[in-house]
Amino acid sequence: MKDLPELQAAFGAVDDLIDQQAGAAWHRRRLINQEAYFVLAWAQFEREVDDACRDLIRRRRADAKWELRRGFDIYNPDDRRLTGLSFDERLSFVLDRDSAEISRARAYYNLRNAIAHGTAFATGIDFEQIVPDLFAIFSTLSR
Repeated sequence: MKDLPELQAAFGAVDDLIDQQAGAAWHRRRLINQEAYFVLAWAQFEREVDDACRDLIRRRRADAKWELRRGFDIYNPDDRRLTGLSFDERLSFVLDRDSAEISRARAYYNLRNAIAHGTAFATGIDFEQIVPDLFAIFSTLSR
């Protein structure tokens, strides 16, 4: 998430330029801009989840105690797709399944999918509010 502050600054600069324009077309462009930057920010967060998941798998696979290692021997942390683990499964490795953070991460993941696949295009989100929330969820990832 090291690039997220720079991404947030770029969003602010572009959003300010859009704000200086008038008309319905510019309002729609603002919505599209928010969603585009959200997808970029989400990619940063998803990478952190993947890295935390890889770290956990490596630690558990290296554990001398078979009781701790056995459930992780089937996962390959070097596999680009993390041995086919779904995003929800990766989240469950690094966030408590009963936490508010995992619920918010799942909601953002669903939003990301809706935007990326065109089912929620230009519906309006608050990028400025989402960034601190992604940082808050990131701070709770188990490493």
